[in-house]
Amino acid sequence: MDDRHIAGRGGLAGDENLLLTSPPSTYNLVIFNAWGDEPWVNEGAAVRVSLICFARRGEGLPVMLDGKPVGEIYADLTASVGNAGDLDLTQAKPIRENTSICFMGSSKKAAFDIPGDLARNWLKLPNPNGEPNSHVVFPWANGLDIARRPRDMWIIDFGTDKPETEAALYESPFQHALTHVKPEREKNNRESYRRFWWKHAEPRPGMRRALIGITRYIATPAIAKHRLFAWFETMVLPDQQLLVIARSDNATFGVLHSRFHELWSLGLCTWLGKGNDPRYTPTTTFETFPFPEGVLLPGTAQEIPPNPPFSKGGSGDFNAVEIGRHSGMDRRNPDCREAASPRHPWSLGSGAPCRNDEENLNSTVLRGGLTRTSAFPPLPKPPKR
Repeated sequence: MDDRHIAGRGGLAGDENLLLTSPPSTYNLVIFNAWGDEPWVNEGAAVRVSLICFARRGEGLPVMLDGKPVGEIYADLTASVGNAGDLDLTQAKPIRENTSICFMGSSKKAAFDIPGDLARNWLKLPNPNGEPNSHVVFPWANGLDIARRPRDMWIIDFGTDKPETEAALYESPFQHALTHVKPEREKNNRESYRRFWWKHAEPRPGMRRALIGITRYIATPAIAKHRLFAWFETMVLPDQQLLVIARSDNATFGVLHSRFHELWSLGLCTWLGKGNDPRYTPTTTFETFPFPEGVLLPGTAQEIPPNPPFSKGGSGDFNAVEIGRHSGMDRRNPDCREAASPRHPWSLGSGAPCRNDEENLNSTVLRGGLTRTSAFPPLPKPPKR
């Protein structure tokens, strides 16, 4: 599609994400009328679509978005209103300093996950090689462990390069995988998944390398109605439904929780599912975000002691996922809301309990470089849904 194939004007209906992969401006076309989010019923299937009308550039047509006049309609179906500094987020590009920091978690593609009670029993068992099962059995977390309560799930993980003969020396985990994983993998259409059946389908070696040398990392659900970030210890293996930020410093954690990053991620995310929930991605929402100068430079990580363990049922056992999940911005946690300590372990470092930190946090991000006249023009509003 380009202006040579359009006699006058045209239009289409579809997912608004289509425009981001093939924007009309690529073909010297402009959108002059659009509706960003409309119900569409086709043969009983109820979906939501975007409707756009486009024409050749330079025709001077009035520009309307959702029935209101605007200056220009961008490919993400936001618009300028004619003010200086209007922000077209579709022009955002990855920033070099932000690369190789945010990763998708490990994708297992088979039943490697196990209950916590079973995993803790395995940790007590010996192996022929003299090595403990803690080398291949780890606490496991996905989006539910952040958005809801921790589930106390663990996972078998033989790593990225362990051969089958070596994996077999961890008797109980390997036997479980032989019984529950191999039959499932043998049905998989991908040859590499069948051949290396004892390994996770996509173990994310880049993420694992990035986590070496730090004791904790930041994670957020890939798809969530509310953008939450939480700390996890590096012993916790993240699922593919978690996005991992390989940083252990409070500065990065604070900026990610700022209103500026929230609005940026809403403006650059995609929308999925029945609830039309925002999807966070490493490339579009993290790597494009203009962090305050110096925040992501190597060597700026500031380690702090890990959060105290939580007893479980008074037995003295602990849930490693629960240890790492408290984000400091979780207002559901009564200890966080009522903390009187001058340096509460879940505060963002200002000395005030976490519920009072948001205003200080946002002003700190502004002072750090995200100003209205430099890296961050007037804030975009979250898309209407």
